Amino acid sequence: MGVVTNPVPGMIDSQSTQPAANQPTAEIVLRNPPTSGGRVHYSLNEFQYTINPGESQRIPADRSWTLRFDNGLGNTLSVPLQPDTTYYFQVSEQTGWDVLPAASEISVDD
Repeated sequence: MGVVTNPVPGMIDSQSTQPAANQPTAEIVLRNPPTSGGRVHYSLNEFQYTINPGESQRIPADRSWTLRFDNGLGNTLSVPLQPDTTYYFQVSEQTGWDVLPAASEISVDD
């Protein structure tokens, strides 16, 4: 699986296997599955990115992050991201692009 090539400012060096002492270990992961059917242009706070099918991006959970993207049907979605969560982009004809946390990370209140 590929990795988004323009890193988020403040990330650890991609060559390092250990985070620096002052770097957080919690992270957020964005994934665009290989079968999604297209690339997604989005922003994380003020930083602009494009993620292709089969790529992922790791984001340090060192601040509050808001993901913004056009759903392809003329609506801009704004999603606050939670630490230690993996999000997957998906698309459908009815709703356009969306991003959802991995199923195992969705909590259900009884």
